[in-house]
Amino acid sequence: MTDTHNFIRYINSEALIECGVYEIDLAVESTKYSFLMHGHQECVLPPKTIFALPLSQSPIDRMAVLPAYVGGTVNFCGVKWLGSSSRNENLGLPRASATILLNCPLTGRLIAILEGSTISAMRTAAVACIAVEYTRPNPYSLGCIGIGKIGQLTVDSLLCKFPTIKDVNIYGRSKEKLNAVTKILREKHPRCVFSQSTEIKSITLQSEVLILSSTSAKPIIKIDSIPDDVLILNLSLRDADESVFLNCDYIIIDDWQECCRRGKVIYALVKNGLLSKSDIYSDLGRLVAGIDAIPSKRPSRTMVFAAGLSIHDIAFASLLYQRSIDKNIGTLLEL
Repeated sequence: MTDTHNFIRYINSEALIECGVYEIDLAVESTKYSFLMHGHQECVLPPKTIFALPLSQSPIDRMAVLPAYVGGTVNFCGVKWLGSSSRNENLGLPRASATILLNCPLTGRLIAILEGSTISAMRTAAVACIAVEYTRPNPYSLGCIGIGKIGQLTVDSLLCKFPTIKDVNIYGRSKEKLNAVTKILREKHPRCVFSQSTEIKSITLQSEVLILSSTSAKPIIKIDSIPDDVLILNLSLRDADESVFLNCDYIIIDDWQECCRRGKVIYALVKNGLLSKSDIYSDLGRLVAGIDAIPSKRPSRTMVFAAGLSIHDIAFASLLYQRSIDKNIGTLLEL
């Protein structure tokens, strides 16, 4: 169901909360379905368009356009319009912002505008939950490198979905922020024992599942910081250096073309002849579709490298859009 063709539904951050954007089960449901469509090739995922901001000072100073179509019961197309800047922290602004546009697949007309940064963060957390479900479903300990919005939401989501997790280890450069984030998570998940550190190795070496989600402009983790038996959820651009990728037993990706984009570690490895597509064990879409499965071999180092796919944004946004219509939430803008 959609609104009439004469109106666009605008759904801001407050309206998204009313629609359930922070419900991890909802995010996992839509993200798993978009992975299923990806595994069965029932989606369209054109290349991202990325360009640097004027006077760029960092690789994160950029704009990106991420179009997609998701078939099946979703049947929506759209675009995520993303901007990020290293200058924002000094301005009291979030590093990144996003807007999602949904279009009718029959007419091509714009039908909805949604605040996109929370949708993007929650679908990233959902990808992490799906990766754990299909590669290491009963983890005991969890580590996180980087405690921004995505890191915090991913830790919270994994603790909600996997009650076997008892130990949580968090790394951050700011002691003040570490204390604040740990306090929030401890109050929400009292079953867990939390530890924190400003030293990376003290976190990585004691974590069975390791989230990499910092915004570092260069690699900060080498293979000597990685245990022999671990699932690495690589949600960042550059946290892990080449040695980590080259010493994993299994590498799982979300999409080969997206993971091989310039600026990502896999791109450099492929360009230098150190890695090829045949070295990739599988992708998450094929795992969700039941085409492939991870062997039960332990110990093993498994890397899940998620470049971030716009099909997940469109699938989750379309579900929230339908909820907004059902609940009469949002603002109608006349064309």
